[in-house]
Amino acid sequence: MLILLLLNYIQAKEIRKLKALFTYDQDKMVEDSKEYLMTMNEIQTIKKIRTQYYPIDLVQAKKIVDKANSIIKS
Repeated sequence: MLILLLLNYIQAKEIRKLKALFTYDQDKMVEDSKEYLMTMNEIQTIKKIRTQYYPIDLVQAKKIVDKANSIIKS
């Protein structure tokens, strides 16, 4: 059991390192979100952003869509 926990920890650490290697242009992501929000709702836009900019996580995608939504509404 201890070995599995250790392996899980090591794997999670490596995944975090790999995710850190991917960087995306935040402004481009907001622009894409604005375009998607014209035809989709927020949930569909978040899913689209996450698939287009993999490995972005749900919280980051939600923040980007919220930022795009606030720009549209203002």
